[in-house]
Parts: sequence; C-alpha cells; structure tokens
Amino acid sequence: MTRSSSLAKRLNALVAGPRERDMASTPARRPSESPRLFRAARRVPLNSAGPRSRALELLGDFGGAGLGRPEVKGRLVFLDTETTGLGTGPGVRVFLVGLAWREGDELVVEQRMLLDFEPEAELLAWVRETLAARADALVTYNGASFDLPLLETRRIMQRVEPVLPGGPHLDLLHRARALWRGTLSSCSLVSLERAVLGFERPDDLPGGAQPAAWLDMVRSGNRALLPSILDHNADDLVSLAALTGLVGHAYAGGAVGGPRVQTNLGRSQLRLGRLDAAHRAFSRAEKRGATGRELWEPWTTVLRRLDRREDEARILRLWIEGEFDVEPHERLARLLEHREKDRAGALEVCRAALARLRFTGALRAASSAAPWSGLGDSPEVGRVSGEEARLRRRMARLESGPRRRRPTPHAARSRDQLPPVRNHGDSIACS
Repeated sequence: MTRSSSLAKRLNALVAGPRERDMASTPARRPSESPRLFRAARRVPLNSAGPRSRALELLGDFGGAGLGRPEVKGRLVFLDTETTGLGTGPGVRVFLVGLAWREGDELVVEQRMLLDFEPEAELLAWVRETLAARADALVTYNGASFDLPLLETRRIMQRVEPVLPGGPHLDLLHRARALWRGTLSSCSLVSLERAVLGFERPDDLPGGAQPAAWLDMVRSGNRALLPSILDHNADDLVSLAALTGLVGHAYAGGAVGGPRVQTNLGRSQLRLGRLDAAHRAFSRAEKRGATGRELWEPWTTVLRRLDRREDEARILRLWIEGEFDVEPHERLARLLEHREKDRAGALEVCRAALARLRFTGALRAASSAAPWSGLGDSPEVGRVSGEEARLRRRMARLESGPRRRRPTPHAARSRDQLPPVRNHGDSIACS
C-alpha cells in the first residue's frame, strides 16, 4: 500500500466520523463540559469529619461580624486551587479548582480538574457559574495573594469573562495569623489543622508533589495518582471550612484557645474597633494566666476609650508591679491628674517612677564602670535620662498647682482699642 493511499484512508475515516461502537462506549456528558475536564463531587457530613466535626458544626452559628467583616455573611463558598507553580505569572497553570459550601448538615465539595492543557476556559467558566449561583461571600486561605490573582491571570490569558463575582472576599490566613501569632512556628493550613483542629492527613500527597503528579498523569495518561490529588484538595477545603467556623466562633465571643490566643484576639478586636469584644477577650486571657506588656498595654488603651477608669487604674498598677517600665507610670499619672483630679496620687506615682529610674541608672552606671560591660554607652541610658527629665517636669507642674492661662494680645485689648476700619471703595483695610 502506497503512502498516499494510506493517507487517503485515514482522511476518509475522519470525514466519516467515529464508529458506532466507539460512540456507544463514550459516557454522556453535559454539553458545556469537555471529556478532558474531570468532574468530582462528594458530600461530607458535618458530624462525621473526625476532629474537624465540632469546628464544622460552628459554621452558620455566627454572622459576618463574627469574622470581623460585617459584609462577609450569607452563603459562604470556600475556594482552593492546585497549580503548577507558586507564582501568579502567565507561565503558571491552574489544573484543579475545588469549591465547597454548606447544605444543611453536610459540606458539599465539587472539583474540576484538567486532564490536559486545553479545556482551561471551560474550567474557568464552571468556577464563574458556580460562584455566581451559590456565593454571597468567598472564603480562601492566602487567596488574596495567590489563588485569586492567578485565576485572574488565567482568565486574561484565555480571553474570557471575569471569573470572580466581585462580592465580599475573606482571606482567612490574615485572621488565623492574628489569632495564633506567637503560638505556632507556621500558620500554614496543614500546620493549623494539625495543631488547632487535631487532624492528621493519612497517606496525603503533599502540595509540593501535586504539580509533578499531575504533569506525569497528563503526559503518560496514567491516572493512578488522580484520587490522591483530589483527596488533598478536598482535605484543604474541609479544613478551610472548619477553621472558618472556629475563627468565626472566636470573633463572635467564643472561648477559643489559651491565654496567648485570647490576648491576640483582644488585640485584633481592638484594631477592628470592637472595644467591648476586645475587653472580654483580654479578661479571658487574664483569667487563663496571661500577663506582661503584650496584654496590659492594649488592654489599658481599650479601657481608656471605654472610660472605665477603675479598671484602667487596676491594670496599670498590675503593669507597674509586674514589669519595670516608665510608660505605665506616666499613663497612671495622667489618669489621676487629668481625669480623676487626684494631684497627690499623680505626684506619688511620679516619685515612685523617679525612684525606680534612679535605681536603674545607678545599676547601669556601676555596670558601665566594669571593663567587661558597655551598658554605660547604650541607647537605653539616654532613654532613661529622657524619661527622668520628663517626669521631673511633670512633678514640677503638679507641685506648682494648676496652670493659669495667659491672655492673648488680642484678648487683652477691648473692642474700643481695636484699630478703626477704613473703607476704600470695594476694598476694606485696617490702619
């Protein structure tokens, strides 16, 4: 058979279309989906998710205010992607997108994965349609810096309509960092689900191995690792939903974590302007044994704004007793002098601060005299001297009594002494 006749037969076969038996063996699909776009769906009962069950059940028990964002409310949809790299440039592909939302007592997880590079536009269309139909607000983990910019890049490369609905978006990473800062070495999703939710992933394919596994599947057609890729993404979504429930419960006033977490929660509530919630968090932190400047400094700020003077004075005295710091002395002196009108008490606080400063200065001077120490030239010595001078000025003002206002030059002159006004046509001038 000649080469030309072989080519003619192949072209005739293409024109004739697929054989009848091939069409019968092809599974039916939605017209909008390509056979190269893999579809997966699962339902996770909230009470059967192991250690994450309690946190999942908290979903829906708080409004948007519970997450510190009043606009993040209603139907929450959780989004997570798997990609071929860590950047957001045009060379990085999104090969798997997972979406999850709560329906009754279940968490619905739907996923779409590319089986080759072609049906990316269909993947993006599915994301756009699902979010438009189900999402009042979107929740991601590091999505503001990674997932959403990358989806926008892929949308531009494919020249399709915007994927994201433009509604409220909450990046839970920032809330998680605010709560668990200083308690964990890492705030990655896997670290939090292990340390906070108590969940360990059995036989997990790590996120760093996902791109190589997918590329190998595309090139070889071997789908042995396909379930592992999907399971990793589904675990990310379930853990994201569980952490959202737990974080929302904490911001709604629930008792979550130990003293350090409650202190961090109070500081976060203060930044959000929620003073009463911050005060409650700091109170729980104190009951659980929290101490130190990290607790006392923001707490006194909250109490000052709430005008709770007795509580503010109590915390300032705890701060003075617990740590040597000039700041609580100054704050307490201002409180007593200006708000309580207790000049004698303010003077006593100033004298106590000066006594501490003199003692500290003597110690530093003795240390600087030793040949092995260089504390005498340290910046802290200058700071102590400055604080001492400021407190001395405050003491002098208190001892001299209340200051009288000096009249301004214009106020001292009567109306009869003001210069006459002369009218020069349309302009007015003073002599």
